[in-house]
Parts: sequence; structure tokens; C-alpha cells
Amino acid sequence: DKVHASSAVSVPLFRNIEMSSPQSIMKKTFYALNGITGVEENPNFSKSMSQVVQSSNGKTCVFMCDIGGTATAVPGFLQGKPSRSFQAIYKAVKESGLKEAGHADGGLRSWAGEAGLGLSGNDTEAWKEKLGTLPP
Repeated sequence: DKVHASSAVSVPLFRNIEMSSPQSIMKKTFYALNGITGVEENPNFSKSMSQVVQSSNGKTCVFMCDIGGTATAVPGFLQGKPSRSFQAIYKAVKESGLKEAGHADGGLRSWAGEAGLGLSGNDTEAWKEKLGTLPP
């Protein structure tokens, strides 16, 4: 839960690699040697999402990631641009009983940058420095 939209429930699809096995230690080390914080799929995502779906009282769950994706063709992505939020929607519908979902176009960068809406989390000020930039 580094940063998320204010008043939102954060259910991350991915988490930082936990060093629970020799394989995960090697994977985390490899990423670190390349200057990257390695991630792995969050094994609690489906369970947490099921709880959100049950407590949503029929409201539409809106998914967003850092910059979002698109289901329409864009230069370089003829079938749309994939994103973590689209992956999360797919998994939530498939495994968590979600019937209806929304997708925040432009992700958190659009939410906080263009729309000027609030952020919550551990490091909102450092995250705001990313606004207006493309991810590495």
C-alpha cells in the first residue's frame, strides 16, 4: 500500500518479492543487481478482493494502476495497451466473484495529476514527483 487514491481500498495484485525460498532469494538478488525492486503476484489478492466485493454493496469496483492501460488500439499496441489494472480486473472477475468493474483511464497519474484528486499512503509526496513523467 505505497500510494493509492484517497478513499479507496488498496488491493495490490503484486507485492515485493518475499524471501521465503531459495528461488525467491535468487530472483530478488537478480533484480537488485539490475537496480530493480522485484515483484511477485500477491497470493492474497483473490481472497482480499472477494472481501471487497462482498462489502461493496453492489457498487462498481474501479481499478487503477500507475498509468493505466487501454483496450483500444494505440501506436505500438494494436490490441490495446496492457496494464496491471487490467490484469487485476481479469483475475478479480475470474476468481473473486466480481460481476462489474470500472477502469480509471490514465491510472493514478491522471487521478492525481490531471484531475488533482487526493492520494493516500506511505509516501505520497515522493510519488507526486512522478506526475507528468513516464515510468522507467
